Amino acid sequence: MPNPCTEENKTKCTPSGNTYICECNSGYYYDSTERKCVLDPCSSIICPQNSVCSRDLEECLCNSGYEMSGNSCVFVGNGGVASNSSSGFCSFSISGELSWLFFVPIILTLYLRRKKEKTVN
Repeated sequence: MPNPCTEENKTKCTPSGNTYICECNSGYYYDSTERKCVLDPCSSIICPQNSVCSRDLEECLCNSGYEMSGNSCVFVGNGGVASNSSSGFCSFSISGELSWLFFVPIILTLYLRRKKEKTVN
């Protein structure tokens, strides 16, 4: 049986029940604005650990709590102090992350109480 997916850059055929799904070829992504598979600028960019490639900017952006330092993302969520491991990759401070998570419900509770008080008054 011939491949039913013949659209340019969209020839990857995946069975789905009684039908099939045509997906973009490797190195391409579906652009909903252009309504077709276009070359993914991130396919040739290798991002460091704890970062993602931004298609709009065509560069790597560090995840939340990390900051670019040289060619790696370093953890700064622990009081703004960067912590590099000897391998050059980001290290993750469990205690720093957990201490931050500890305060989220408390801050949210205080915010909701204050909002409720303002509504009553």
